[in-house]
Amino acid sequence: MALGTMLHLQQARARLRRVLVVDDNRDAADTLALSLNLLGHEVRVSYDATEVVGIAAVWRPHMMFLDVGMPKVNGFELARQIRAQDWAHDVMLVALTGWGKDEDRRQSFEAGFDHHLVKPAELSEIERLCRIGATAAA
Repeated sequence: MALGTMLHLQQARARLRRVLVVDDNRDAADTLALSLNLLGHEVRVSYDATEVVGIAAVWRPHMMFLDVGMPKVNGFELARQIRAQDWAHDVMLVALTGWGKDEDRRQSFEAGFDHHLVKPAELSEIERLCRIGATAAA
């Protein structure tokens, strides 16, 4: 294999991230997961916020997309639970929600989210955040 090809593959691998998608809406979660997978990321999905901290503690994602309006545990509370974990300080948390008012954004950042996207989010914006996450985690 040529040196240039090997370097390109190493750079591509360095950009790949483990991404956890959390949404009680299965269609929304699966669609985002498929998009992230097509972008080359390793993706896992959870439809139940109550199991996320345990999954993430073992799998250690680099990024997490969390729906805010979930039953049992909402995304704000889930973000707080994640941020309380020793392993989660460098995880990029992205709120992905239908709520887009200034107050909603403020609550997201107070809960520990790094970014707040309103559904339906543009794939280009999701890809941009993945690049930021890849740079920060490298």
